[in-house]
Amino acid sequence: MWKCLFVFVLFFSFQLNHSQSYNTVTFNGDVSVFNDAERKWVGNGTRYFITYDENYIYALANRNSSAFGTHDHFTIYFDTDPQSDVTTSGNGSTSGLNWDNNTPTLPIKADYRVAIRRNNSESWLHHYDGSSWVDQSVDYTEWVNDNNLFIRIPIADLGNPDAIYFVAYMSWGSGGSGGFFGADNAGYAISISGSTILGYYGGIGLLSSGATMWSNANTPILGSSTDPTVGGKYAKVALSSTNSNVDASSANFEIIEGGQLTIDKASSMTITGGNFKNYGSATMESDSNEFSSLIISGGSNTGSITYNRWINGVSSASPSSSDPGWDLVGSPMTNGTLTASNLATDGTNYAIQPYDNTDNTWNATTDGGTFTTTTGVGYSMAKTTAGTVGFTGVPNHKGEFNIALTENMSEGGSGDRWNLIANPYPAYIALNNAAKEASSATGSLLWYNAVSVDVLGYTDSEEGIWYWDGDSYETANNGSTALWAAPGQAFFVSSPVGGSTFSFRPGNLTTQASIVSGGSGTGDDFISGDMMEDNRGELFISLNQNDFERRTQVYFLEDAYDNLDSGYDTRTFPMNDNATSVFTRLVEGDQGVDLSIQSLAYSEMWDKVIPLGINALGGEEMTISISHRTTPADLNIYLEDTEEGTMTNLLDGDYVLTPASDLSGVGRFFIHMTADTMSNGEVSTSMLNAYKEIDASYITIEGLATQSNETKVSL
Repeated sequence: MWKCLFVFVLFFSFQLNHSQSYNTVTFNGDVSVFNDAERKWVGNGTRYFITYDENYIYALANRNSSAFGTHDHFTIYFDTDPQSDVTTSGNGSTSGLNWDNNTPTLPIKADYRVAIRRNNSESWLHHYDGSSWVDQSVDYTEWVNDNNLFIRIPIADLGNPDAIYFVAYMSWGSGGSGGFFGADNAGYAISISGSTILGYYGGIGLLSSGATMWSNANTPILGSSTDPTVGGKYAKVALSSTNSNVDASSANFEIIEGGQLTIDKASSMTITGGNFKNYGSATMESDSNEFSSLIISGGSNTGSITYNRWINGVSSASPSSSDPGWDLVGSPMTNGTLTASNLATDGTNYAIQPYDNTDNTWNATTDGGTFTTTTGVGYSMAKTTAGTVGFTGVPNHKGEFNIALTENMSEGGSGDRWNLIANPYPAYIALNNAAKEASSATGSLLWYNAVSVDVLGYTDSEEGIWYWDGDSYETANNGSTALWAAPGQAFFVSSPVGGSTFSFRPGNLTTQASIVSGGSGTGDDFISGDMMEDNRGELFISLNQNDFERRTQVYFLEDAYDNLDSGYDTRTFPMNDNATSVFTRLVEGDQGVDLSIQSLAYSEMWDKVIPLGINALGGEEMTISISHRTTPADLNIYLEDTEEGTMTNLLDGDYVLTPASDLSGVGRFFIHMTADTMSNGEVSTSMLNAYKEIDASYITIEGLATQSNETKVSL
């Protein structure tokens, strides 16, 4: 095959530019260790600073023109299971702890209280246990002087919340009296009336960087969900073996700042009716057999995505069925980026290679930094050890995506018409009609491009796709069993003369919930559907020589014919190593095209004779067998070897032969399908065929060697 192989040598993340990274604070009296966005003027000559990282919340009350009193307390209440109804739902209490001779009434159902006092640098953590506030007896890192009350709060001590609401204020107490302050600035959303606290901040997640803790005031969120069904602001959505359908028509589906979305490899999400906004992070996962899906069929989307896309590992044994060695992959995101150094290397080349059909070459990159893909373009990729590589970009959602197909044969140069393209969506695509019928898709990719708009194929026998199955290039067309392309999966198509435009359409999209697995493709990365219907038969003939296996596929369909059926008869792929190969020829109207897939009339399955082509090495044992069939049980399938004069019923066993010399082409072997019993010598089939290949200046005559009598050919 035409391939540059490497010898021994992708977390779905939305991040907005206005957000900030984690800030790990070491405070020594200099407030500049905090960022401007982490500061809030609150009145009474006081300002608060608050931020977080993976492990801690850092909080500071600061006065730069006057000193805190000895008994001044900086107090923060945290609601660690925030709900959309902030005062009636969830755990916690709206009645705070009696402190400084006051019991505050809170605007949130707080679960934890943290306080630090100027005098003796004391700090406290209280937890509401459902009936009272319980002192947790902690000893926190603090930094206290006349102007600063700083405390570092372990997030684990707050129960490792997904998200928070919080209230921050100052209080004082002395001699049996006390009061509140530090909450009377018009720009501060929290105010105090008597002992009632009004207003809160938060509505942010603590699961990812990027959140500014002051950015949301009095903004309720939905908290966490493992199967959201409606739009809203979520702190955490974790889908595991779940297919979630979200109606966002009344409220956009939003992952809040600091929030997190995780779509497990066996899960999917479909969002309809509204926009998809992600201000936090998220992950979409995959492995070698399962790929998470996201369909955004409502409005727009905000942010970028990183899809952890499975990529095979390369070794000295590659490629083989157990060691595929490389994948054909593109980005499921618009112009997605990846880090090339995460891929295998061969000297200075990294294993990411687009295919160039101007000169039939694979062009590897030599830059191990950020590599920007082109949307809809496929690449050959491999890792040193199989695993995931992250593609980061904005997801394609409800819009159609078009990619130009090029043809570089016309000028007589070294080019060809094969284009390596890739599924540009983070969801599965129904490639053919059987896949559409077995899923939620409303159209098939091949039907639209090959039939509806007829933009596919240099010839009528090239209206299909060719994909890498881990061992060789396989073929699929509209007659094939159901086949889906996973997010980012790449495959070859043929351009018509002069080029065209190939379209990926939202109606082709489906999710894992619809995928039906089976014998020859589960809708993943083509490295393993066997959909059965009435009035449909399937017959796959395999050739094995030296543990090298090839197959050809024959389908029996209601609307197929013996001559060429556009979109249902598809040629073999020249990038395969065809020294060992098996194929068929048209039963009628043969033009010398070796077919990987042939479709014939279901009603005429009986008494059908199909020319079988074999390329094999002389002196080496080869085996011809049935690798898959769904033909009627009373229909015998014979292999005729005209040179040996034998008839072998392949239902009874394989045909084993050691040819004396290399075998090539057609004329020797035929498949007979009959309800009768056949014996050696009963039938002697011959094949004589003359044709002119496309762009050829000569005529080919096949089958003369099988003619026993004088043959005259008139042209």
